[in-house]
Amino acid sequence: MAAQATLSPPPRDVSASAIEPTAFQRTLREHLLAGASWLLSTVSATNGAGSSAFYSRPLRPRTGWAEACPKSTGYIIPTLYDLAEHTGVPVYAERAGQLANWLLSVQHYDGALPEAIRNNEPVDRSVFGTGQAILGWVTAYRVAHDRRHLDAAVRAADWLVQHFDVNACTWVRFTMSLGYAPAYFTRVAWPLLELRSLHDEPAYTQVASKVLDQISSWQHDSGAIDHCGEHRGQTASTHTIGYTLRGLLESARLLGDDGDGHAETVRNAAQALLADFAASGSLAGAYDTDCAPVRSFTCPSGSAQIATIWLTLAQQDGNNHLLNAALNLVERTMAHQCMHPMDAECKGAVPGSVPLTGEFAPLRYPNRATNFFVEALLLADRRIRELLENGPCASS
Repeated sequence: MAAQATLSPPPRDVSASAIEPTAFQRTLREHLLAGASWLLSTVSATNGAGSSAFYSRPLRPRTGWAEACPKSTGYIIPTLYDLAEHTGVPVYAERAGQLANWLLSVQHYDGALPEAIRNNEPVDRSVFGTGQAILGWVTAYRVAHDRRHLDAAVRAADWLVQHFDVNACTWVRFTMSLGYAPAYFTRVAWPLLELRSLHDEPAYTQVASKVLDQISSWQHDSGAIDHCGEHRGQTASTHTIGYTLRGLLESARLLGDDGDGHAETVRNAAQALLADFAASGSLAGAYDTDCAPVRSFTCPSGSAQIATIWLTLAQQDGNNHLLNAALNLVERTMAHQCMHPMDAECKGAVPGSVPLTGEFAPLRYPNRATNFFVEALLLADRRIRELLENGPCASS
């Protein structure tokens, strides 16, 4: 059994502010550091060979820990670098660099990243996983300037361009369901746009723009977007909705004025979710194409991602109503984190579903859920600090 990672006290207060933190901030930071510590445990569980996909005693009776997951390892790298900057604790950056190097070791010769690791060997190829590795490598290169990470990102991006289907305006091969292109491939377009600032290849922008245009065109008047489910015909969990909206929002930022339409797509979806949250007091675990909620479970990973979307939009638009809803959702999601579990290996982790047997990642604590939870807490802490220092938004 892997030992729970222990952090020494940060060398400086995480707020980096002279203003006394609120009671909510102190609670938030306690949850943030617990989640961050558990993310380090997912790396310790593999002895540094990636981030373990999940912890589950029912599914992995011997140790509880699953094999490393290339795709989530990719997007955990930026989170760990962000934690290092936010807290001043260098171990986060050290682990992020370690994960970036591990991804180098599992990259296929043609540039693709594997769908999974089984028996310590890469299995198949994954469009989505390749995109997430690019995110990790781009961040690692910007921080540490290791040319190997940039070269690997370029090879991965070239593979994505090579396998882009011009007729479908997306990728239909090397997906989880053959021929099915999910809306969350916005999170593959986003890395291509991130990379272009380091490697000027026009094809990256062309491919990313076609994918984003196609997916934005799938939005209904209800605000919902078609094909947000993980598999064909599946109702979309808030996790995959969050994937889709984050990819659109980050891409819109990188495209500037050319991304305004995609930002509007995100606002329409965010408002639909906000309306349900305001009416019911909670965010459902999944939504159909009419934005009708599926309330048989809650998806903490998705809730954290939607909170991040709301926090970002609230800051962009000066919307206090959206900001308050985002902080409310963050607080509700904190209630699902394991802070005093019977199994010490779970401390700081966030479950896939509430109840644990729910429809998304049942009976496990996925690394992706805690990753997105930590992302939301980092952004919430920064936003609250800004409000204390500068005052509230000008509009509501």
